[in-house]
Amino acid sequence: MATKHRQNTVTRRRFLAIVAGVGAMAGSAPLLQGCAIPEAPRAAPIATQPPATSAPAAPTQPPATAAPAVATKAPAVGGQATTVSIHWRNDAPVSLSPLFSTSGQEQMLERLLFGSLLKINDNLEPVSDLAQRWDASPDAKTYTFYLHNNIKFSDGAPLTTDDVMFTFERAIDKRTGSYWAGRFRNIEGSADYAEQKADKVSGLEALDKYTFRIKLARPDAAFLTTLGDFSGMGILPKHVLKDVPPDQLRKHSFSLAPTVGAGAYTFVKNEAGQYVESN
Repeated sequence: MATKHRQNTVTRRRFLAIVAGVGAMAGSAPLLQGCAIPEAPRAAPIATQPPATSAPAAPTQPPATAAPAVATKAPAVGGQATTVSIHWRNDAPVSLSPLFSTSGQEQMLERLLFGSLLKINDNLEPVSDLAQRWDASPDAKTYTFYLHNNIKFSDGAPLTTDDVMFTFERAIDKRTGSYWAGRFRNIEGSADYAEQKADKVSGLEALDKYTFRIKLARPDAAFLTTLGDFSGMGILPKHVLKDVPPDQLRKHSFSLAPTVGAGAYTFVKNEAGQYVESN
């Protein structure tokens, strides 16, 4: 079983909502394991006793029907691993990579396996994830992100701006074929890098191991929403994928078996047509 690599930022209630969404749209059976945060116990309601009356006739019981199984979940104990089984009702996922997952069920599972700079909450506001905070310039062209400095991938490797830079570069590179390329078209220098006319994206800068700056070609006050949409672009482990050519990333085994991530849950294995298992 994999060790805990960062605090679970998915509450039990939120996790079950995600699982229900995956099962409703999706047959392979993904299995997720992680450290879940148990909900506080709810107080039992106090019953008000009505005046005594004669007992009513016993109700007729309807025939029992089996509830549709969407997900099963082992009991959560604080600080201990929790296992969840998700049954796909339709097509199995094509990719669980942040660069390529496009369907709802893929992205719902991906968000449990990867962390992103920020996410959009239920109120459509950007909230912290891998970045503990960020600054935006008055002209809405420069955004600076400050990473938590103690986050590690599930294999124990530290997550730094090297991984953020690698992920953005792969997303922008035309050879990768990621849908994020279009969303990052406004990043300064992205067009030249996408076409291999430049060896770096001029608008991306790692100021140090935990500070990352993005410069846009044109002002965009909604850039944080773009960046955090679809639960944000998950940050990939550079030390795992750096030797994979951009045009091979989609076909690489990591695309369906992302064994290293920085999300609340970690991937273990995926058997086609059977199940996916994660820690």
